[in-house]
Amino acid sequence: MSTRLRSIARHGPCKPDAAGIRDYLCYGFVPAPRSLLAGIGSVPPGVICRQDLDSGEECWQTIPSAGIANRSDASEAFWPSLCASVAGSRASAVLLSGGIDSAAVALAAIEKGLKLRAYHARFPVVPLSRDEDTVAARIVARHLRVPYEEIDIGPRQAARYFYQVVGAQDQAMADPVVLPFYLLFSHLRGGHRKVLTGEGGDQLFGSWSMKPMLLHRAYQQAEWDHSRAYLDSYHKFPGRWRELLAPALLDELVDEKGPEQAISAAWSRCPNDDLADRVRWVDIKLKGLQHIAPRIQAMAARHDVQLLHPLFSADLLELSFSLPADLKLAGAREKVLLKQLLRRHLPIEVVERTKSGMGVPTTSWFRTLLRPLAWYWLGSRRVRQAGVLNVHTVKRLLKGDFYPDDGRARRWGDSLWMLCTLQAWFESLKDNRMTP
Repeated sequence: MSTRLRSIARHGPCKPDAAGIRDYLCYGFVPAPRSLLAGIGSVPPGVICRQDLDSGEECWQTIPSAGIANRSDASEAFWPSLCASVAGSRASAVLLSGGIDSAAVALAAIEKGLKLRAYHARFPVVPLSRDEDTVAARIVARHLRVPYEEIDIGPRQAARYFYQVVGAQDQAMADPVVLPFYLLFSHLRGGHRKVLTGEGGDQLFGSWSMKPMLLHRAYQQAEWDHSRAYLDSYHKFPGRWRELLAPALLDELVDEKGPEQAISAAWSRCPNDDLADRVRWVDIKLKGLQHIAPRIQAMAARHDVQLLHPLFSADLLELSFSLPADLKLAGAREKVLLKQLLRRHLPIEVVERTKSGMGVPTTSWFRTLLRPLAWYWLGSRRVRQAGVLNVHTVKRLLKGDFYPDDGRARRWGDSLWMLCTLQAWFESLKDNRMTP
């Protein structure tokens, strides 16, 4: 037993797990208890192992989920709870994305007397006139009066550090935001040991995936599958994974349950039946605890940086279920309570701007300097040797023939990054430099 999949892989053959690869293609990560390697499982969050000291027998148990509390003072308690979660952190830096989550964390830290320096990842290929994240991050830093620094990230850095980024991941994570995180922490190394982030805000108040699901309920569409609808919100390959999976692996999936079973399992364990709470519960159990937190934590650990996610604190997560629904999502307006609190401290155009997320310009990169990276990792010979992906489908994707309906073309670049990561991750298992 080990806490790192890479350590286990060093002691035996690294055979791909068909269901694990399929789940990666659908989620961009592999939900527990599966992993990318056959015969090796992972322990889901909230599961513990008890061992009898006399007999040595092991007993795996799921920690019971606490009931969702009903606190009438939830809205009044939210800000003091957030401030309390950062009060003793001794953090000296904060990652400012330009969104209200990281702005709220920075504000709470300043109110508690922390001396912070703010850092922001910028992509110069995007003109400043269209780079709302960078503009907002600058405004937030200026209004909070914290020193501010931007780290420029482009295709040259992506090509240079891609393999190191993949090697920092214990399991492959498809999201290209791992690259800016890796480079940010590399820049911070030695100067800042404790860093605050705004990760967790979507899980507290409800991610954008909640909106279409609430619409489905409102219109009561026939034969609507909540698990499939939630999986579609990941925008990976939930409907086309069979085309991408290597034929030999596809043959191994006879009588396998579909990739939605991880969602169904989390869905059924939510302590109440409210649809919005159930979506947030799945967000916390899957996207939050098994993807968002691990991906950034892995990048920080490689550079000896300790991360603190105040919005992911257990107290705030529990408190969020007691918040009135109209303080979380009111029509098209998200994170209502957080916006009400920040309106007192930040310009309205920053607080009320539309959420966009960190959009890494992968499509632009793969059309220029990063194109050789895609052809290196996804060339037919290398794909065939790895035995994970379908050679012919990958060739279509490289040529841009796989997404005829992708108007923005963003999915093409992100998909190439996702498949390059998968290929490079398996290759890195054979590389002793990648395993501590």
